[in-house]
Parts: sequence; C-alpha cells; structure tokens
Amino acid sequence: SAGYILSALFAPDAVINSWQITLVDLSYLKDGLSLRINATFIIGSALMLVVFAIQNGG
Repeated sequence: SAGYILSALFAPDAVINSWQITLVDLSYLKDGLSLRINATFIIGSALMLVVFAIQNGG
C-alpha cells in the first residue's frame, strides 16, 4: 500500500520516487545487489506503526 500512496501523492517523475539511501553494498554476492532504504520503506514502516498503535490502544 505504500507504493500506492506514493503514486497517489506524487507524480511518476518526482524525486521522492527515486530517492534512496544505500546501507550495505552486497555486490560481492551478486552484481548490483545492495540493501537500501527508500520512501516506500519509510511510508510502509509508518503505516505498520500506526496499525500497531491502533490495535494495541483500542
């Protein structure tokens, strides 16, 4: 659902859709492989925390 939220709020060519932070470069395992955090991860994490708070508070 985080991807749907991003596509609903921002244009397809918006910078936030291509923004990412590379945490670990794993290219020694396979070329182009890395561990990244992007906007989809952040929105998805926020949604999970909101749902968790609602379920435990309600």
